[in-house]
Amino acid sequence: MSFFTSDFEIIANVSFIQRSSIMMNIIPGRASSFADVVEWARLNRGLDDFRAVARVEKLWENVPLFSRPADLGGFEKQFPLHGFDPAVHKSEFAYKAWRRKVVSVLKAFAARQTTSSALVKQVETDGVQLVWQRLLGLVVQHVESSAEPALKPQQMLPVQFLSRHSVRLGITPADLSAQTLTRLGADLDGNDRRTVIAALRILNRLRSVPRIEALLGAEAYTLSPWPRRHAIGELPEALRSEIEQWLDVSCGGSFDLVADMLINATSKSDRAKKSVALRRFCEAAIEVDPARNCSTLAEFMNVEIATAVLRRWLQHGDKKRLSNRTISSYFKAVKTVAAHNQVDVAGFCVLERTTVVLTEGRRDGDIMSLRVRKFCETLLGTKSLQVKLLTLHVQARRLAQSLLDRAEANERELSGMELYRVRQLGAFAAFCAIETCAVPLRIENVMRLTFRGPDANLLMPTTATPFARIMLPGKVVKNQKPVDAALRQDRRNGLDTLRWYLSQVRPLFPSSDGNDHLFPAVRGDGPLSKTLFRNWFIKISRSLGLPMRPHNFRHGLASLLIQQFPGQYEAVAVLLGDTESTVRKYYAWVNRRLQIEAAQALVVELANAA
Repeated sequence: MSFFTSDFEIIANVSFIQRSSIMMNIIPGRASSFADVVEWARLNRGLDDFRAVARVEKLWENVPLFSRPADLGGFEKQFPLHGFDPAVHKSEFAYKAWRRKVVSVLKAFAARQTTSSALVKQVETDGVQLVWQRLLGLVVQHVESSAEPALKPQQMLPVQFLSRHSVRLGITPADLSAQTLTRLGADLDGNDRRTVIAALRILNRLRSVPRIEALLGAEAYTLSPWPRRHAIGELPEALRSEIEQWLDVSCGGSFDLVADMLINATSKSDRAKKSVALRRFCEAAIEVDPARNCSTLAEFMNVEIATAVLRRWLQHGDKKRLSNRTISSYFKAVKTVAAHNQVDVAGFCVLERTTVVLTEGRRDGDIMSLRVRKFCETLLGTKSLQVKLLTLHVQARRLAQSLLDRAEANERELSGMELYRVRQLGAFAAFCAIETCAVPLRIENVMRLTFRGPDANLLMPTTATPFARIMLPGKVVKNQKPVDAALRQDRRNGLDTLRWYLSQVRPLFPSSDGNDHLFPAVRGDGPLSKTLFRNWFIKISRSLGLPMRPHNFRHGLASLLIQQFPGQYEAVAVLLGDTESTVRKYYAWVNRRLQIEAAQALVVELANAA
């Protein structure tokens, strides 16, 4: 059933739903499907809710509604709160409005199916909720009545978050343990888990209050209830030390006696990736055969152990299993480091040639990932999104300036939230101006740009040079190719946006005066954390209608250029700082797409001429 665009079509399809209901033999006790939800919404909810639920089939892989269980958890997992896709929905607001209607209908539909067992469960849930309400009441009383309370009022939020999710699972404060927290964290993302940990930390602090302690567990809550998926720190100390020695040999470069320094060393990110690969390899080997007595790292490097490790990596379920691409990358890194340390890797080379998972992973590594490919295809097929990508800096600048103007008009200082928002939007605008109007750099390079001082690599315009200039040596760039790009004054307003950021937004950062970085840290010295900025970027871009990551600028611009100027791989390679062969490997699909469209046009002409 497709999305209905008129009342006539809705009424016409009601008979289809009724016929489907008869065919499905709807009887009490049968598991409900989305077709049941649609029929129920038609009879009991408004037209908007009915239309919203009817769209589920079209938006959820076109699976027939009678085959889709009426599961709220499954729906929320498929359509998360921040799952806005510009290829499907007009805006994030429209997506959230549609999602909210479907969730409301599913909850109401589930409520009508309440049975006696469900009522018993509801009574139990009410009891758990009363315990949490009593605890929260005591905490509020402590905050309001104590001269020196153990926490501030705003720190109540994590505890309230924990209480909501605990009530849903029937977990009281005294029941919080490693086992129950594992259940609680199963459906939470990383940020929500950190909120729960903050709540546990606060509750531990409140144990000094006797009435509150009486409602908590006998022992203090553990602050690391969810172990890392791979506990790589459990390797023996001698093995960890030897891994670092091997990495020094493989990644450390050579020693220059004259300059008294190491040269030709690989990047920190390359060393980090190889370190993870070696640790994962050794960890898996120990898991497969704990009794094996391998006292040195070299003893792990044989075909028998490598084969067992590959099998171990493939044993996990769909979600926990490493992708073929990652397995191939890990295996290649282990082989490379071992070879640099004089280990015979001939057997590893044979495995690379003859093992399906490694050959497929190597092939996957030579093409664009599906997630990035989807972003680029959506961008290429939607003119409005192309314009949005190229004007993100202008949109963010307008939003930030409106906050500044509002505070100035009311003759007041920015509030704390407004100040934080202006910093976010201003940094976002400056970053986007550099990416679209100068050169699409990687986030780590942009965060380390300095605009003053003896080592400045962002030179602002002067009388002699009316444009800004970005100059980076090859040693700080991933591809080892130096960057020399200009940011000129033109109708894209990139240079104006950068000047605006320097004069209006950058001074709002605490360390702006004594910090030469274009993007100063929010706390302390040095550049702005790339992790923090990446989180800012993702949230702002989604709110502007184009959810993306900073690195998508490189992919998006390259795809647009090749679509507009087919075959110009060399020019795109220069812009990205990549080789022409790399650009062909990742973006040749854009040319093939254009060729297919041209061939289809010829077929149309042939049909018209017949």
